[in-house]
Amino acid sequence: MLSADISLCNACRTEKNEPKNRRYKYPFINCTNCEPRYTIIKKLPYDRDFTSMQKFEMCEACAMEYFM
Repeated sequence: MLSADISLCNACRTEKNEPKNRRYKYPFINCTNCEPRYTIIKKLPYDRDFTSMQKFEMCEACAMEYFM
């Protein structure tokens, strides 16, 4: 089951608003607990390859996090 879109969770909000964080003001910030899951997913399971984010290349730091 996939939850409907909701607002940012506190962890993402903190990360987005922290000037020293590499995700500072990143407009697409989200995690599996929040944000635009319903509107960006194309099919299950919810994974980057099945979302509209698939076409955007990840930076090296994000790729390291994602594939760990």
